[in-house]
Amino acid sequence: MRKHPRKTKSLLAYILVMAGMFLLAGCASHPDTTQAKIGDLVDVSPSHITSIKVSEGGGPQAVIEDPRQIEQLVSFLSSVTVHNQYTEQMPPSDSTGGGGDYFLITYSDGSASHIQFYADAGEIQLYGKTAQGETQGKWRVYPLEDFSQQEELDAIISMAPTN
Repeated sequence: MRKHPRKTKSLLAYILVMAGMFLLAGCASHPDTTQAKIGDLVDVSPSHITSIKVSEGGGPQAVIEDPRQIEQLVSFLSSVTVHNQYTEQMPPSDSTGGGGDYFLITYSDGSASHIQFYADAGEIQLYGKTAQGETQGKWRVYPLEDFSQQEELDAIISMAPTN
């Protein structure tokens, strides 16, 4: 009985091509889970937000309640990318906060999310209501991913409330 090397090679080539296509399709269908937007981590839907307090470096807070200004703030927050992994850190023991640029988002259900930017250190800290549930006594610290929005952050933080 004689083997058919040409048919065997063609079949083998076909199997290899199909296996390669399945592998590529499998890799392409999985989103990059190493990065996340702040909007993936906390609720930044303007319809759920009643106010956002902003503060620069632990200074006085400005309370933003105007829907147009809230839209600007959530647009900025939605654009910031972090590494989608966090470490936990105890909050500061004194009342000074941490000195970062600070956002306190208050929702219509009474819950709140705290976001503190430490652009110089390349991280943000989250506390309160998050997409993974309520934090439990510790801040979640996320490394910033190539933060190039410092000027925009400065403009947002210095925003004065409108009446």
